[in-house]
Amino acid sequence: ETRVMDRSSACAWCVLLGLGILLRIPSCRGLYLPPRASCAPPKTRAVIQPVEEPPTMEEELTDPESHKKIRRRSIARVDKPPRLPVWPVVTGLVCTALDLLSLKDQAAWVEDVFGGRVAPMMLDAELADPFVLLVHHRHAFAPWDPVRPLFRLLIAEGFPAHPHVGFETVTMTLRGGLKHRDSFGVAETYADGDVQWLTAGRGVLHEEMWHGAQCELYQLWLNLPRAHKGADPRTVVLRAEDTNEDVDHTEDETATGGGRVRNLFDLGGSLNIFTEKDKTPGRRRARAGPGRPDVRLMRLELEPGATFSATVPADATVLAYCRKGRVAIGDDVLERHALAYTTKGAEALVIEGTSSEGTSDVLLLCGEPLREPVVASGTWVVSSERELELADRAYRAGRLGWPWDHELSDADWREWVAQYPPAAPDSAVAAAAADPPRSS
Repeated sequence: ETRVMDRSSACAWCVLLGLGILLRIPSCRGLYLPPRASCAPPKTRAVIQPVEEPPTMEEELTDPESHKKIRRRSIARVDKPPRLPVWPVVTGLVCTALDLLSLKDQAAWVEDVFGGRVAPMMLDAELADPFVLLVHHRHAFAPWDPVRPLFRLLIAEGFPAHPHVGFETVTMTLRGGLKHRDSFGVAETYADGDVQWLTAGRGVLHEEMWHGAQCELYQLWLNLPRAHKGADPRTVVLRAEDTNEDVDHTEDETATGGGRVRNLFDLGGSLNIFTEKDKTPGRRRARAGPGRPDVRLMRLELEPGATFSATVPADATVLAYCRKGRVAIGDDVLERHALAYTTKGAEALVIEGTSSEGTSDVLLLCGEPLREPVVASGTWVVSSERELELADRAYRAGRLGWPWDHELSDADWREWVAQYPPAAPDSAVAAAAADPPRSS
């Protein structure tokens, strides 16, 4: 028995070493581990100038009311994100081994039941505008896990204090959730269908630590218009009872076929976000927070044969991630654990549940492109190199607050953020920052 434990520990150490190497890659580091208190965010960055995508010719449908021909969207591109082993790492490695043996159904079952993997999706800046990043987490924290204490010594069970600047995070819990604390003194727990909408704006430090034995969620990074990147940070938690309801079908949304369509949450504005009189509403109407009219986020469950259809703006960005089952978008098929970019230049969105084994579960993201430059670095999303430099200086000077130890009690944490609060919006950036304080 001792030998078995030794081998398990050695295996875990090897895996953790590999993950450590991966997490040291600058382009990945900001996605998994926050920067240390004494370090600035990673310097690797991408500068993107969005490019208009030409319309594509799609199958034409007839609107039953106007009798006009409208094009139907299909899948333009499919990404199969990596699924990395973590929390618990052993179960994640089992899933990885099953995938390598082409036992993908068994790997998906193990992940769904026992957790152990995270799927980060760094989205194409041109095709996914205004969406930046989507991450699917599925984890478990069993008290009997023999590797858990060792892993916890190397990586905290969550994400200790780290900075965000210039965008919003939308964290959509499916089971379990997170405990949130930030440099503005906000502490809140959300789980089991709750959604947190965090507007980072001009900058905030926050921590997210796992809450619950079984945890699954999506986290979406949503870019802010340049005019709102200096907004005051704030958080809004939308409770499950306010977002979990069956689809309320309007004139732009219908469900047909042999099964039922359920909408497990519906956030943001309407899919039909453009009008003929307002060709560029994003620059005037897009705003921070869960009431943003230029985006819509939906989680759909489709029984076999059920069809969800909606009318969307021809140049809107529409992405779909299939969590379970299989769906058809137009004449194309989207498999489990895959992300689809749909074609632009078409207004009819039709999604059909095609799984023969049960209900399909799809996350649908729709947004109006901002068409603004993007400079992304670690956990920051800004619009220019100059803004990145200012954010770097502000972070080093402690203007976002100083990172704290995630093991601090709530009372000690409140004392910490009261002693090291974020700077006022109009205060000057210090020419040189003093040594960062140390939490104990």
